[in-house]
Amino acid sequence: MDRGSQVLEEEAIEEAIIRLAAMKARRLTLRRQITMTNRQIKSLINVRGSRGSLRGCLRRVEELLLESTRLHSEILSVEDNDVEAERQDSYHLGYITRSNEPLLRKSI
Repeated sequence: MDRGSQVLEEEAIEEAIIRLAAMKARRLTLRRQITMTNRQIKSLINVRGSRGSLRGCLRRVEELLLESTRLHSEILSVEDNDVEAERQDSYHLGYITRSNEPLLRKSI
C-alpha cells in the first residue's frame, strides 16, 4: 500500500467516525423529542385536552419514532460494538413501548 492510498483510507475512516458520531447525536435529540412529546400526550390526557392537540402530538411522536427507527437501523449497520448495539436496541424498544402506552390506556 503506498502512502497516498493509506492517507485516503485514514481519511475515509475518520469521516466514517465523524458521521457515526453525528448520527448518534441525532438519535439522542430524537429520543429527547420523543420523551417531551410523550409527556405532552400524558398531560393532554390527564387534563382532558383537545382531541386535535392530542392527535397532533400522536402524529408527531409517530414521525419521531419512524425517523428514530430508521436512524437506529443505520447506526447498527455500522456499529462494531455488539454490547453497545444490544443496549441501544433495548433503549429503542423502550421508547417504542412507552410511546404506545397512552394509546393502550385511552381510546382516541
